[in-house]
Amino acid sequence: MVEGAAILCRVATASPLAGLGPAPGAARPDASGDEAIREDIRQRAGSVFHPCGTRAIGPDPAPGAVVDAPLRVRGIEVLRVADAPYFPPSPLAT
Repeated sequence: MVEGAAILCRVATASPLAGLGPAPGAARPDASGDEAIREDIRQRAGSVFHPCGTRAIGPDPAPGAVVDAPLRVRGIEVLRVADAPYFPPSPLAT
């Protein structure tokens, strides 16, 4: 991860991207090297986890179901939803 972040730093500070925004690690201009990159990752890393299977799908008037099996939104014509909360639950593996 550190190696990949170092590559991204070089790309972000090279022309034509240089000057378009703060350089990676700009929050700690006194720091450099792998440890600074590790600290930057610790400070800014986050999850992109998007839960699946958290919304009900069902025939009208199923309690809590806002879409039917073809993912048509109830009460709005010609609108369908394709979003992870309406996907079937995913099996978990470790």
